[in-house]
Amino acid sequence: MEGARLARREFYADVRAANPASARADLTDALADMAYDPPEAGFEAWKWGCAGFPIVDPDGGPTCAGGSITPSSGAIIGAIS
Repeated sequence: MEGARLARREFYADVRAANPASARADLTDALADMAYDPPEAGFEAWKWGCAGFPIVDPDGGPTCAGGSITPSSGAIIGAIS
């Protein structure tokens, strides 16, 4: 399992090094026409650490400021979404 995790990390590090814009945009136009729901008010509340889930809220402010999320909060958010 650790080898797969390392390989995935190295692959995406190479992609990011070769295409820095991939951090904020798709590499191809394949997803450009994909429909999605716009963020709701709950997303704004979570982003600022006011979602009402005490175990998740502390990550809200740093996530908004830095654009990343801790793995544990990601798992929790995925479970309650």
